[in-house]
Amino acid sequence: MTRSGRRASALVAALEAAGAAVLELPLTRQIDPSDGGAALRSAAAGVRGNRWVVLTSVNAVERFMAVLRDARALGDVQVAAVGPATADALRRTGVEPDLVPARHSAQGLVDEFPSPAPGDPGPPRVLFPGADLAADTLVEGLGRMGWDVERVEAYRTVPLDTPDPHLVARVAGADALVFGATSSVRAFSALRTAEGAPVPAPGLVLCLGPTTAAAVRAAGYDGVHEAPDASPGATVAVLVDLLGSGADAAP
Repeated sequence: MTRSGRRASALVAALEAAGAAVLELPLTRQIDPSDGGAALRSAAAGVRGNRWVVLTSVNAVERFMAVLRDARALGDVQVAAVGPATADALRRTGVEPDLVPARHSAQGLVDEFPSPAPGDPGPPRVLFPGADLAADTLVEGLGRMGWDVERVEAYRTVPLDTPDPHLVARVAGADALVFGATSSVRAFSALRTAEGAPVPAPGLVLCLGPTTAAAVRAAGYDGVHEAPDASPGATVAVLVDLLGSGADAAP
């Protein structure tokens, strides 16, 4: 398990409840934006100039709502969340999301996002506070629909300086490896054994989302599978099915 934080804890608990022994190997951490948050604060101050705010991670929710301070500042601006964990993070701040796509991915959001209404006053603006490494899927997809998307860096994702070498040494003995973000894929690919060789991945690699799956395949790993959504229940169900069937290669 290469994730960390609350979402990882929920997945770890679900896996352990299903009988799995989980090795947690956090590879990344989140730090402040490169501008110290100036652009995020400015975007929050002018949030009512947008039709929508789109949030694609729990970290983005926490960072954005911390500078917004009061959910009432959103006014009539609608809010989209990429999936249930992001939606729940919004609810904890008093915001009920207006859109949570059936497919919990950036492309899923694009597929279900409404087009700008013709004749509406003002520019069709969307605010997208996200990670520095977020893919361009949302910006490009919504842009093709006619939305003017302002992408704002809410946080940066950086590799951990020194992942626990004892945990790294145990990875090869795992039955499956779970990636939840492209940043973790890059960080894992950079790991080395005590002898200086790349750390081998298990024969089954499960990815939470199509962007992560594409990054894993591009990194050259075999046995790549994608969970239908990033919820703990769906992830556990896929792993149980794959491990029970002895799958070790993508279909």
